Amino acid sequence: MDELGLFTDSKEWVETKKNTIQETSNAKDYAETIPNLKKAIRVAGGKHSFIEDEENMSKKVLKNI
Repeated sequence: MDELGLFTDSKEWVETKKNTIQETSNAKDYAETIPNLKKAIRVAGGKHSFIEDEENMSKKVLKNI
């Protein structure tokens, strides 16, 4: 995110990144990190950035049926 995020030069990103690392450090699996990563991605990349997760994939599949 630091390299490609459009808004990673903001104060909000610095704080969000720090909080995300702290909040996900004890995650038992990847699924537990998703809510925090979604917030971080939104701050770093803006409204057009997202995680390609099962929910998004399901919506795409349903549109193509």
